[in-house]
Amino acid sequence: MTTSEITMSRHASPHFDALRDALERRHVELLREIETAEVARRVPVERTDVGDREDAALRAQAGDIGEAEEERDLVELRQVEAALHRIAAGRYGECVDCGLPISLARLFVQPSAQRCEACQEEREHRARRVT
Repeated sequence: MTTSEITMSRHASPHFDALRDALERRHVELLREIETAEVARRVPVERTDVGDREDAALRAQAGDIGEAEEERDLVELRQVEAALHRIAAGRYGECVDCGLPISLARLFVQPSAQRCEACQEEREHRARRVT
């Protein structure tokens, strides 16, 4: 059985439907979270003359955390959208590097995975050597 035949048989499975549904639900959740963060960022912070440095530092830290969470959500949103595009193109479940199937176990842990475990490990190993 070829890689494309394996991938196509996956598309007809209930596992594939569950993974696609999970990606679509996560896509909606991420859009909602990002929109909420953007609205919260636009709300002016009430300033008072009574505040102290600790309060100001805590507000700044909370803002930094909020920005980091929003950035993480944006990265995940791009990954989920890429997975949904791979579904539409009939390539979901294929490793973008080697073309071999990504294990169902890996996809259930991370439905937006674009690489098989071996290629992902190699990519992470190369990244560690660079830093």
